[in-house]
Amino acid sequence: MSMIRIVYYSERNPTVGLDMKKLLDTSQRNNVRDGIGGFLHYNGLYFLQALEGEQSVVAACYGRIEKDPSHHNIVLIGAETVVERKFERWGMGLAAGVGYPSKETFIEKFSASEVDPSLLAAIRQGAPAST
Repeated sequence: MSMIRIVYYSERNPTVGLDMKKLLDTSQRNNVRDGIGGFLHYNGLYFLQALEGEQSVVAACYGRIEKDPSHHNIVLIGAETVVERKFERWGMGLAAGVGYPSKETFIEKFSASEVDPSLLAAIRQGAPAST
C-alpha cells in the first residue's frame, strides 16, 4: 500500500453558505471510513489542509474537494509519498482562527520539501504513481 500526504490551500467561495460543524462532522466520518488522517485550518477566508493515507483514497478525496463549490482557487502545495503518518489518529483535526497558524507556518510544518510531479499527476488522474 502506497501512502501519501498532500497539502492544499484554497479560498472560501463567499457565494456558497458554509456550515463548519457539518463540514467537519462529514469529513471526520468519511475520513475514518476511508483511513484518511488530516489537519484542517480555516480562518473564515482560507482553508489549509493536510490529508494523508492510501494514495487512491486520498486522490479520490482531493477530487471531491476540487469539485466542492465551497472552495475556489485551490492550490496543491505539497504531495509526497510517506512512510509514517503525522496524523495517524486524526480523522480530521480543525484549527480555526485568524492567527493560528499562519500560512507560512502551516506550509513549513506540513508540506513536502519538493513536489513530486509523478505523484501530482497520479492524484489528478486518480491512478497510482510510478515508482
